[in-house]
Amino acid sequence: MTVSRINLSCQLLNLIARTYPGPFGVQPSTDGCDETFEVYCTRTGAVLLWIPYWEARRDAYEHALEIIRHLYDEQEGSWPF
Repeated sequence: MTVSRINLSCQLLNLIARTYPGPFGVQPSTDGCDETFEVYCTRTGAVLLWIPYWEARRDAYEHALEIIRHLYDEQEGSWPF
């Protein structure tokens, strides 16, 4: 899988990686209508992105992990998962 599969710009992810220090995490949430996974910076507590899903919970979680992997790659950090 690649980050482009979730239709996010690599430029956006690179900006997030430069702006937030990490580490990054993922947690289940809701946007008031749909179930989501939040990608967040554990150091600042800032929610960076939401990945909505309806029935494909596992796919959405894997997409969130792809995003986190990309953020760590941009920071040349170790991938903790």
